[in-house]
Amino acid sequence: MPGKIKTIIIKKPIYETADAYAVGIYDRRIYEAKERKELLAIETMGQVQIYQPEWILKNCKTIKKVYKIPDKPMTEYVVFVPKKTKDREIKEMAEAGIFG
Repeated sequence: MPGKIKTIIIKKPIYETADAYAVGIYDRRIYEAKERKELLAIETMGQVQIYQPEWILKNCKTIKKVYKIPDKPMTEYVVFVPKKTKDREIKEMAEAGIFG
């Protein structure tokens, strides 16, 4: 069972849907977390979701993205971070005791 949690903060998602933000995670960071037996906490736009690196490698789509070196595009995995829904927000407020 993984013990540590590695947090990856993404300032700008690739795109967003009505339910989630799609972020690109560099493949090397996923492989490092897998080797170290860490979980990945992916944070974007104030939302956080925890994933197992093995699950990302198995279930997420890969894309190639060019940054600095045009001849060597980076491989990224597209991971979806769910947006906070109204039901989830109300439940969290109730647990915090805001409603009295």
